[in-house]
Amino acid sequence: MKGVKGMITLVWILAVFGTAQAMNFPELGVCIGENVRIRASAGTTGKVIDRADAGTQFIILGETRANGKKWYRIDLPKKKGSAYIAAEFVNGWYNEGKTPVGREFAEVRLKFGITSEKTRLLLGRPIEQKAQDEFEYLTYQGCDVHFEEQHLSYVHVRKRGYEIAGCQVGDNAVKLAVFGMPESDPEEKEGWMYESASGEEIFFQFGPGKNGDTIIESITWSCPGGEG
Repeated sequence: MKGVKGMITLVWILAVFGTAQAMNFPELGVCIGENVRIRASAGTTGKVIDRADAGTQFIILGETRANGKKWYRIDLPKKKGSAYIAAEFVNGWYNEGKTPVGREFAEVRLKFGITSEKTRLLLGRPIEQKAQDEFEYLTYQGCDVHFEEQHLSYVHVRKRGYEIAGCQVGDNAVKLAVFGMPESDPEEKEGWMYESASGEEIFFQFGPGKNGDTIIESITWSCPGGEG
């Protein structure tokens, strides 16, 4: 495993100096107002298609200006498509009071759904589902998706076909080099852990490949408060 880590370090160095910095979007936002209008287009004349209360989470896809104010284009949390919300009613999750950062962590919510309603639209009908108190659990053929207080809190990918941070189960571990060295290297399991400033984690568990190389055996994403 040491040889693999050394190889990953080398590829990471080449990647950092050979590529441009990624965009900040998509990013996670949280509504800080009550009964805030979500509009089909930016600006106060845009048709109201939904509303959001304080604590509602959504993914910010980009920003624009209209009526002299900044507006965020967001991925609708319970429906297909996107819409707009005034930036003054949004706080960033990763940098409090600012537009958030952490592209790979936000993209998990885009791919798996920020709410269970969106997950069903994206992944289809689960093979098993369970709800208990403020938790909801959906099981699919190759992954488990959990929610806490109606928002995505935990994803565990067991089989190929589901992508997190551009990686899938079965990929060579060298592919992680573009993310740099991990925040931690758990002693109990062979793998790498990446952590956002807010405490979210993506853990890539390693296993042996058919050709003697090291592959990604499973991927787990969790956010603060989410159970694993």
